[in-house]
Amino acid sequence: MIEIKNLKKTFQNPETKIDQTILAIPSYEFKKGEKYALFGPSGIGKTTLLHIISGLLTPDSGELLVNGVNVASLTEADRDQYRAKNIGYIFQSFNLLDGFTALENVMLGMLFTGQGTDKSKAVAALTKVGLADRLHYMPSQLSVGQQQRVSVARAIVNDPEIILADEPTGNLDPATSNDILALLFEQSKDKTLIVVTHEEHVLNQFDHKVDMLSFIPQPTN
Repeated sequence: MIEIKNLKKTFQNPETKIDQTILAIPSYEFKKGEKYALFGPSGIGKTTLLHIISGLLTPDSGELLVNGVNVASLTEADRDQYRAKNIGYIFQSFNLLDGFTALENVMLGMLFTGQGTDKSKAVAALTKVGLADRLHYMPSQLSVGQQQRVSVARAIVNDPEIILADEPTGNLDPATSNDILALLFEQSKDKTLIVVTHEEHVLNQFDHKVDMLSFIPQPTN
């Protein structure tokens, strides 16, 4: 369960030096085992919300509770541990390390749990996403769709409760996009899946569609 209470995040405009509110959510809940799609125009705070849920950013005010724990109250080291054990993050740009094989990229995702790496688990994760025959390939030797599959494997290898995906199909052709989305649904059974998307065909496959514009107060007459 992810509970949001009066969450606010601001950033300073580099040109005007004035703080601008990028995210303001009075209240919302993401329930365990449910699938959510976040949508809205650029700059509305979709990626910022994922970063706060993952502990990569902290809010200026308010609370974000994951199973009752206020993530923002954790130390940076504890947030690293929290993220490694509870969050699987899939980046639009994949964020794979070019000098490491697919297997090594997935194993690197296991380091921050504090429990070391387990090659057999990394192999199992890559097998689940259909890359059993690409374990020792470098990212440059993989197709765009295969690189995204590696990033999915890295996200699921620690068996996290929450999977976050920032426009995971944005760089893919329609056929590969559908394959990746089906893979995400399959690998996130009984987990909370939160996906940022701007694509209508992706949005339509989610029961829970979260319009980020709905959190902006409407002017009264």
